[in-house]
Amino acid sequence: MHLVKELTPAMEGYLEAVLMLEEKKQPPRVKTISDMMHVTKPTVHSAIVSLVELGYLRHENYGHIELTSEGKAIAEDVYRRHKALTKFLKDILRVNPKLAEKEACGMEHAMSNETLAKLTQFIEFLEIHSEGKANQCLSRFYEYSKNGKVRPYRQCKGK
Repeated sequence: MHLVKELTPAMEGYLEAVLMLEEKKQPPRVKTISDMMHVTKPTVHSAIVSLVELGYLRHENYGHIELTSEGKAIAEDVYRRHKALTKFLKDILRVNPKLAEKEACGMEHAMSNETLAKLTQFIEFLEIHSEGKANQCLSRFYEYSKNGKVRPYRQCKGK
């Protein structure tokens, strides 16, 4: 059993990358991760060695990289955060998809579970209530973000 050590955002990113490659049925290798994360192979190798020592990955020289159960739990949590934040930025705030993806990568490491749960609830609420008042209020927000002006508030109340 390994002691849980505080992981850096970069280390969490490597775990997430391995998980994403596994889900795509692509063998996680140093070169693949290097290309995916736009970093050098020596940088990836160094991170992999550290994550193996911490017990989050298994890796044989020149072989596939595998998440341990502890590593997979962390990677899944980071990936869940990433998806929720990307969805919020793209679908609710209407941030450019490429920028939303990039911004979510940075935000996912800093958000607490409590805040993420509230954000997820908010997204679900808006999806459930996309007809009617919630949708009208979001429309007003989109109008405001585009023009800097908004219709009178009474219109948001469905009147």
